Amino acid sequence: KRQLLGGNPLTKKSFFQGAAILAIAGIICKVLGAIYRIPLGNILGSEGMGNYQMAYPAFNLLAVISTSGLPTAVSKLVSAKTAMGNPSGAKAIFRCALILISILGALSACALFLFSGPVARLIGMSSASIPIKALAPSLFLIAICAAIRGYFQGLQQMTPTACSQVTEQAVKLGGGIWIAGLMAPMGPEYGAAGALLGVTLSELAGLLVMVISYFRYGRTQAGRSLAPAPATSPLREILPMAVPITLGACVVPIVNLIDSSVVIRVLTSIGCSSSEASSLYGILTGFVSPLISMPGVLSVSIGISLVPAISAAAAKNRRESVVNQSALGLRMSVLLGLPFSVLFYALAEPMLSLLYSSLSAEEMSIAASLLRLMSPSILLLSMIQISTGILQGLSRSSLPVVSLVFGSAIKIFVGIWLIQVPAINIWGAAFSSVLCYALIAAIDVAMALKFSRARPPLGSFLLKPMLASAAAAGAALALQGCLSPMGRLSGGISMLAGLLVYAILLLLTGAIDDRDLAILPRGERLSPILSKMRIGGRKHDYRHRHR
Repeated sequence: KRQLLGGNPLTKKSFFQGAAILAIAGIICKVLGAIYRIPLGNILGSEGMGNYQMAYPAFNLLAVISTSGLPTAVSKLVSAKTAMGNPSGAKAIFRCALILISILGALSACALFLFSGPVARLIGMSSASIPIKALAPSLFLIAICAAIRGYFQGLQQMTPTACSQVTEQAVKLGGGIWIAGLMAPMGPEYGAAGALLGVTLSELAGLLVMVISYFRYGRTQAGRSLAPAPATSPLREILPMAVPITLGACVVPIVNLIDSSVVIRVLTSIGCSSSEASSLYGILTGFVSPLISMPGVLSVSIGISLVPAISAAAAKNRRESVVNQSALGLRMSVLLGLPFSVLFYALAEPMLSLLYSSLSAEEMSIAASLLRLMSPSILLLSMIQISTGILQGLSRSSLPVVSLVFGSAIKIFVGIWLIQVPAINIWGAAFSSVLCYALIAAIDVAMALKFSRARPPLGSFLLKPMLASAAAAGAALALQGCLSPMGRLSGGISMLAGLLVYAILLLLTGAIDDRDLAILPRGERLSPILSKMRIGGRKHDYRHRHR
């Protein structure tokens, strides 16, 4: 009951446990997703992956309209109302949002299905209309699922979300590969459509898990309200919060939609055939980008958990809790993102060889160079995801919109300019993405520091992780050289060894403390052991020096 009514935002059950549950589920999903990508890439090839990826820009744009702002608003408002002893008000918020999100999801699904042909021609690949149709029904399914997830996240109950995510990935792995294999002989676009039918089935399975969770658990959370009846309608509370979040979330899909169209058209204008342009785009978005986004599961989990946790603390005017959680989140963005950026740069080709045996030698060389170029994006995305969660929890949802618009505009113009240079071509798209993320991260982190008044210690925030990452990369490269006769497995073993070296160095240098360990499952049991061994740092003081 204490957790339901707010409790202490710094308890493991409110923030740490929620982040841990989502992180574990996210890791499982990423593993399943990586396993899924390996046979899928081998079945579809680079051209088929180009068709597969081309279905997503328009889909993502419509998806964020119905699944970004409203679920986040639900999470924040439900958290605030339960913290103030008004669970029935939280239920009213959820019911209103569910109606809105269902209507938006249904309209989006119908629009994408009916206009799949014009959308495919707009992005410069008419064959993508078939994969787009296969993916369209997912819009309605993920909209309803997102609303229920937002409600549970507002209650700081992350287990239903985690279960549904794992279910989705498992169904996509089995169904998507099976259907893609059946349809691939008909052509690259049909193979991609088969894989996306598997995605639609996976979203249906995830929705069923969320519905079952809601009827078994969610309905019992209403209880007796301790607060008076609301003076305003839920709609008036939801829209002012949801609209700016939705507008901000729309920026990236719009940019990706423009980017996908521009990349294909510009590549063909400088002499690439349609097949070559699709292959280059497929390498970037189908093989390299998934690796870049893979480590983000940890930062996304923390960002999602921060929104209701900070919102609940702010609703009760717990300033120190807001400062501690915000600073801890920013530290974790660096601790989690930096080692993967460095290790992916050092082990680019071994990691790609481990996962994608279907790539030719030329394609592998292109993919490795793109991965090295984009490796800083892992750290930048981690910082963006967590700082955005902090700002949303502090009711500053419009600020990430500004940074997204600015960074995305730079990405489009720089990308078009660079891709037109024949010697640069597809690398221009990759570089413009890194530049975009760097600008957004700088703005978002600065705003998060300003409004949270948190001041993470510079040593544990940047210096110690940088030294530990450099040492981990050196160890991983040395091990890779020794294990190279093992072939493809050497990359995976070297990556794991590098991460282990990084974790040990963080402990030895005191870069992490008890609260960092508490995020891990059973992490509280490690603290006394490490203290006896004199390993690990003291608890950091995150408070503003001049309050």
